[in-house]
Amino acid sequence: MNNTIKKIVFVILSFIAMISFHSCIKNKTTTDTIKPTIAIVEPTDMDTLILSLEPEVHIEFTVSDNEGLHSLDVKLFDSSNVIKQQSTPNVTNQSSYAFHTHYIPIGVTGLTWMKVIITATDHSENIITKELKVFIKP
Repeated sequence: MNNTIKKIVFVILSFIAMISFHSCIKNKTTTDTIKPTIAIVEPTDMDTLILSLEPEVHIEFTVSDNEGLHSLDVKLFDSSNVIKQQSTPNVTNQSSYAFHTHYIPIGVTGLTWMKVIITATDHSENIITKELKVFIKP
């Protein structure tokens, strides 16, 4: 009886390994070459934001992919290239994702710039990166 259980466990584990291996091969041989798309609502590249009118920076866009998204990374840098805000929302398997956040800059005394970098990846490792530079005025 002990050998029979061992044989059954071996057959089950072999079957699971075969399915896992087939899934990996299937994902590696995909023909998807289309990168995700990013449709930015705000801010626009090279825009000047006046904090006395609106005291926050809005980052709003929609990312989408024909086969399904895998990851999304959004970073906001100050003029010293220090990350002031970072977000990595879970977008796995979604075909579209709407992103919207706010950041309130502190200590801005004159015209300065900030940079937004958005990177999206799909399951076939197609990557798109968009970089926006915006100017901030007190």
